Amino acid sequence: MNIILGAGVSGLSCAYHLKKFNLPCQLLEKAEQAGGLCRSYQREGFTFDITGHWLHLKNPYTQKLLEQLLPGLAVIRRRAMVRTQGIYTDYPYQINTHGLPPATIVECLEGFIKAEFDRSIKPDKKAANFAHWINIHLGEGFAKNFMLPYNRKLWTRDPEQLDPSWCRKYVPIPTIRQVLAGAFGIQEDKIGYNATFRYPVKGGCGTLVESLQTQLDPGQVKCGVEIKHIDPAAKQVYTSKGNYKYQKLISTLPLPVLAHLLPWPKNLIKYFKRLQWSKVFYINLGVREGKLSSPGPGNFHWIYFPEPQYSFYRVGSYSNVMPSMAPAGCSSYYLEFSLPRDKNITVKRNDILKQLTKLNILGPEDQVQVWDEGIIDYAYVIPDMEYKQIREEILSYLRGFNIIPLGRYGAWCYSSIEDSLLEGREVAESCR
Repeated sequence: MNIILGAGVSGLSCAYHLKKFNLPCQLLEKAEQAGGLCRSYQREGFTFDITGHWLHLKNPYTQKLLEQLLPGLAVIRRRAMVRTQGIYTDYPYQINTHGLPPATIVECLEGFIKAEFDRSIKPDKKAANFAHWINIHLGEGFAKNFMLPYNRKLWTRDPEQLDPSWCRKYVPIPTIRQVLAGAFGIQEDKIGYNATFRYPVKGGCGTLVESLQTQLDPGQVKCGVEIKHIDPAAKQVYTSKGNYKYQKLISTLPLPVLAHLLPWPKNLIKYFKRLQWSKVFYINLGVREGKLSSPGPGNFHWIYFPEPQYSFYRVGSYSNVMPSMAPAGCSSYYLEFSLPRDKNITVKRNDILKQLTKLNILGPEDQVQVWDEGIIDYAYVIPDMEYKQIREEILSYLRGFNIIPLGRYGAWCYSSIEDSLLEGREVAESCR
């Protein structure tokens, strides 16, 4: 029997594919509901996710899989924005500087052209860290005005402390033509891994995990089960609701959680203390619409806020993506605040609402119907300069005991929902 710890997207994907290969498995989930962070819930007629979870699909296999699991999945063209210097511009910032102060535009163009010239002379130049990577590929102007302050806010540390190897997939590098066109207000094709995305027509992102779960046998997912101890020598998992013998153990649990469940050698215990991650405090907001006092950012999907006067780093709108997420005459939003793992935050509701009104995201006559606060204890795995070595040491030890790490937190990496679906399939294939 294969045992899967955690019934999030990666765990459910693995179980789904194991079943396709006629391999038995049992999923054990601590929460009372499967889905991990990819859950949705209803409140006062609104549907909320655990902050924005959009399906960015590039792989033909995952596109076909989701067409089967969620027929009629909507394909949506991204409408994302950036707020800097009191101005809303389209995202990515790099190709949408039109409308910013002329001095800022010149600074960004000059830095980008210089970076392009420097790379033409030294095309194989290696970045020492993420901040260096930004300067090499985007230039000092884009670094100063968006990339450095935003990433400092998101990762809760200076980009100079981050390894650059993770970012190439997620940070779009434009051409000179795209940068110049954006400075003159000429709309080019959208760039970036999330230029288009998919989303369920009804029910939120949680319908994905619900659909995956319905493909499994009754009782295959056991919720409300807390893992107490793992004995890798005996291949035994001890839980709050019985013990399980396994052939292979597939763990999607965050590595810091796994640290307390296994007998680790002394030389590895020190690595766990050096694992870095951030947590996210979020607010789900449902409002009945009044009237805006002045034009706002429009029908946006999400907005990035790099500047320090805003405590949130991103504000998104569920109902702008999919109107069925809110009742008629209402809108729904999420706000995200990134925190160091050992910090907490207390927000003042009135202050946040005043900021959103001043930003013209909310109107002065809007009435709050739902205000939900939550915390994601493990949000972003932080790829600091020790990250690769520490991760590989821990994962190698696990694999030596037939414990297979899986998913963003199990394999301790920066990844998307599509990555979780594909990695679940890959792990299932490795068990054949």
